[in-house]
Amino acid sequence: MGGKKEWLEIKTQHWNTADKSNHYDAIKFAATFLVVLAHASRMYTGTGVVIPYNASDGLNHLTNIIYSFHMPLYMSVSGMVYALCIHDYQKYQDTGRFLKNKAVRLLIPYVFFGICYVAPVMCLLGFTDQSYLRYCWDGIVLAHNNRHLWYIIALFEVFVVCGAVKAVVENVMAHGSHAGRKILRHPIVCVLTIALLLAVSHESGRAPYFFSLSSCAFYLIFFYFGYCFHTQYDTVMKYLKHPAVMVICLAALVVLSEQTAWHMRMIKALFGGCFAIGATYYMPKHIMQCAWVKKQIKNGFGIYLFHPMIIYVLYVWLGQRDIQPWVLCIGIAAAAYLASDYLTRLLRRCGLGVLIGEK
Repeated sequence: MGGKKEWLEIKTQHWNTADKSNHYDAIKFAATFLVVLAHASRMYTGTGVVIPYNASDGLNHLTNIIYSFHMPLYMSVSGMVYALCIHDYQKYQDTGRFLKNKAVRLLIPYVFFGICYVAPVMCLLGFTDQSYLRYCWDGIVLAHNNRHLWYIIALFEVFVVCGAVKAVVENVMAHGSHAGRKILRHPIVCVLTIALLLAVSHESGRAPYFFSLSSCAFYLIFFYFGYCFHTQYDTVMKYLKHPAVMVICLAALVVLSEQTAWHMRMIKALFGGCFAIGATYYMPKHIMQCAWVKKQIKNGFGIYLFHPMIIYVLYVWLGQRDIQPWVLCIGIAAAAYLASDYLTRLLRRCGLGVLIGEK
């Protein structure tokens, strides 16, 4: 009876805008750690740019688990924040200004890091047979081999789609933006949109490979999942924060982590995302409010931009030494994270925040 009463109390809980924003910060904080760790552990899957001296089945399996959901989670939290800004903070009302802002905050870092950071490292370390100029054109401009930067350009393309849909709906509706936002949240519209985006994701392999269009097509559904999650936050969180649900999601993720079919990728991403969202809900508030964590959240985009090339360099230097795999992987991940954090703060202090997506 006590358990039933507790469940009923969960159903009546509501969260305000500040609670949701803090939760999204916790998700971004955790997702950034997972991305850095996965890029370091990926070398042990045999598909990285460097094959370490010592193999590790454990790190291989860990990588498969994290890769099942870390980028879908990253894209979903972008959708959550977008919905928060649209519906709670009443931002992004001017679509043209919104897209101009995103172009500056995403494309400038993309071009700078692509040409001045990724391309030189890839060429100097011998990870490509192309010349520097050829790699800049083919790998960065056409986005055929832009490494981790695919997320930046794909996210911008997702924002273009969202801006276009929002503008069309608001222009069609008689009462403008308010009626437009209302119809976009209608359950039937949400179900139809999910069905359409699932079809787009399924056919994403047919999309042109350049400009990360195939990635945009595949991950657009996760951005929309994040958007829908925010609009139904109270309803969804009463289940996702339940310990039993988190255990089930984690167990399913571990069991299915080696599956590669499209529908299994979707299921794995869903289970992993649900687990991460539920687990980050319990991140202690005093930790989230400490100065160091706040700085990490602020520096998250810069850390994402910097860390992969640092990992590459460290593995070239240390990868062929007889070092215990877990020690090497975690050490490199930690060093890359801290170095990326420092470089992010350095750019900001030098007045170059625009290069890391800041105004």
